Amino acid sequence: SENMHIVANEPSLALYRLQEHVRKALPPMVERRIEVTKLQHELQGRCYDVEYA
Repeated sequence: SENMHIVANEPSLALYRLQEHVRKALPPMVERRIEVTKLQHELQGRCYDVEYA
């Protein structure tokens, strides 16, 4: 509720908090996305191996 009070009364602070959150949350999400993409390519290769074995 205190955060909502801040958001309602101080838009620039609210935008700062949002930016702060995005800067903290984005790098781990990007790393996870890269990891998932690598695993997807690895899985596709193994599925290909199984189909043509």
